[in-house]
Amino acid sequence: MKNIALAGLLFIAMCSCCFAQKTNGKLITWEATDNHGKTKLTVEGEVTISDDDQRITAISKNGSISFEQKSATLEVTPASDGTLLYRINKKQKTVLDAHDEQLLTSVVEMMISRGINAESRTKRLYTQGGSAAVLQELPKLHGDYARQKYLSALLNLGINSAEMVQLLENSGRYLSSDYYHAELLADVMKTSLMEEATFKAYLTIVRDMKSDYYQYTTLQKLMKATLTTEQTASVVGIVKTMQSDYYQAEVYQDLLKQEAFGGAAFNETLEMVFAMNSDYYKSEIIKNLIKRKLTEDNWAGLIGYASKIGSDYYQSELLLNIADKMPQNEALKKSLNEAAKAIKSEYYYGKLMRKLAAS
Repeated sequence: MKNIALAGLLFIAMCSCCFAQKTNGKLITWEATDNHGKTKLTVEGEVTISDDDQRITAISKNGSISFEQKSATLEVTPASDGTLLYRINKKQKTVLDAHDEQLLTSVVEMMISRGINAESRTKRLYTQGGSAAVLQELPKLHGDYARQKYLSALLNLGINSAEMVQLLENSGRYLSSDYYHAELLADVMKTSLMEEATFKAYLTIVRDMKSDYYQYTTLQKLMKATLTTEQTASVVGIVKTMQSDYYQAEVYQDLLKQEAFGGAAFNETLEMVFAMNSDYYKSEIIKNLIKRKLTEDNWAGLIGYASKIGSDYYQSELLLNIADKMPQNEALKKSLNEAAKAIKSEYYYGKLMRKLAAS
């Protein structure tokens, strides 16, 4: 294993000039260019590596391994009976000499460092030394792609809550990309999210994401579960940090479906919504918000915030919606009349006042 780690680190150092990875289904390609030239490794299909991490034991039907370097090339394909066929430096070989074996070992080490056979190796490492053994392997791997595969494989082994919390709390040490963090969180089991420690660690990762898009897609999956009042308030806290009105509004479409939404979450929502730049998104969120069962204080709060909408059209539309849905209450009706005075357009003001007079 020390040799594997050393080889991986040497290869990473050599590839500092230019590195690229492409993934397309079962086809993965790594390319690197340095002072010594170009190195390219392509793996198609499923590849199985021996337990000692030294040999290729199997390749799935129609799969292949292709390695190209200035001084050497290697191709490995499966025969019809499952045995492996080797083509080294463009020559077909059935028996490998010491130099060939050295080349093959280097390629295997490179594949391991890039996540090939991750599920099997994760299971083996976990059996030998628990989640700690898997986490200790991660610094030896190259890039977020490989590390996320090991972390997701570990999650799917059914680890206990304490191990899952440890994994989530330390994921930032191994993954730098919002994309791979989102991929990792997709593998967190629904039942685990109902435990407060796991939920908190999960949300910490989402909060630290820089991309509104990945925050949105991750929260969207999260809200397929039933959240508590405290958990909905925590989600609202994350939504407030998002920069995009669009993604904030999209999260709220799902959040408002949560039965536990209310209390502190409701008040924080009002503050966040009316801090948005877009009057359109303010209006859309509030339209959905007033479909819920609200208290008199909730209605009063909504009316009080109405003046923060700059557009006469959206302000009048909001107040019309409130007038249509709010309970018959003289104090609320008086507040609504006061709020209507902020509308500058005689047309929209008159439309609203006619509605109030008829109610």
